[in-house]
Amino acid sequence: MNLGKTIKYLRIQKEYNQEDLASKCGITQATLSLIENNKKRPSKSTIDKLCKTFEISEIALYVLAAEKEDVPEDKREAFEAIFPQLKELMKKVFTK
Repeated sequence: MNLGKTIKYLRIQKEYNQEDLASKCGITQATLSLIENNKKRPSKSTIDKLCKTFEISEIALYVLAAEKEDVPEDKREAFEAIFPQLKELMKKVFTK
């Protein structure tokens, strides 16, 4: 799961710089940078604030962040057949 990359993607789509988003979520810019670089996992409270700021559900955040390695091997074929289109559709919803 690449939560950091997804948060960065959504931040850029909203045209926020790190300082803006960090301020909206009550964290420091340094903490947000660590989160976006997958060096720190956001707390549940921070995830809630990010989702509110991005205007998405928590499940949507996790779906966007999902990667093939997150899926059990016996389910990967189905994941690879369906997920790319689902992810692109979701990105279109969140892109300006």
